[in-house]
Amino acid sequence: MDLFEVKGVRECIIRKRVNKFVVEVMIDDSIELTHINNTGRLQQWLYPNKIGFCYRIDGEKLRYRLFAVEYKDLAVILDTYIHMKSFEYLINKRIILGKCNIVKRNINFYGALFDYLLDCGVAEIKSATFKSGEFAEYPDTRSKRGERHIKILKKLSQEGYTTYLVFVSGIPDVLKFRINNIYGKIISKLLKDSNINLLSYSIGYDPDTQYIKYIRKLNVFI
Repeated sequence: MDLFEVKGVRECIIRKRVNKFVVEVMIDDSIELTHINNTGRLQQWLYPNKIGFCYRIDGEKLRYRLFAVEYKDLAVILDTYIHMKSFEYLINKRIILGKCNIVKRNINFYGALFDYLLDCGVAEIKSATFKSGEFAEYPDTRSKRGERHIKILKKLSQEGYTTYLVFVSGIPDVLKFRINNIYGKIISKLLKDSNINLLSYSIGYDPDTQYIKYIRKLNVFI
């Protein structure tokens, strides 16, 4: 299913990751420093000579954002902004979470920002960018921020809120989702003793049409 188009896409060749937020790429014959909107390790996807896809941004220092990398027919989407935009599209089209509506983005609870206040609860989006066989996994490095979010979601559940943790995988061919058993041990333990609703689905980028595609719902294992 086509979700939305990414406009102004340029193919690039990855040279190296400079830091959490910057990747050096080659576009045509020019070296560009590009923004990446994902602080995970992403070692499976970001390495020299890997083909990537960038779109233009109006940054003060950086002109492009690297949002996806080549993988089989559909590219792997790394950009957390696109992950969140896919969630908004799917919820607005009633494809996930039934008749829930988005009330507000970036809502603060106990000093932490959560992605969405819904009229049916609170939702936090996490990007599952690690691939292990048929599984997408989260996280690919320890996430103290993720652990804190889950602790607060548990508290909100105890206070009467309906809470959702949504794992979006930009890896098109995965069939299931699970918590990574190396970096996610604390997260797995927290989730097993919670009333948080867990959802997961996969998306991919079609370089031919420049559209983001919804692939499938993923069964969740913790």
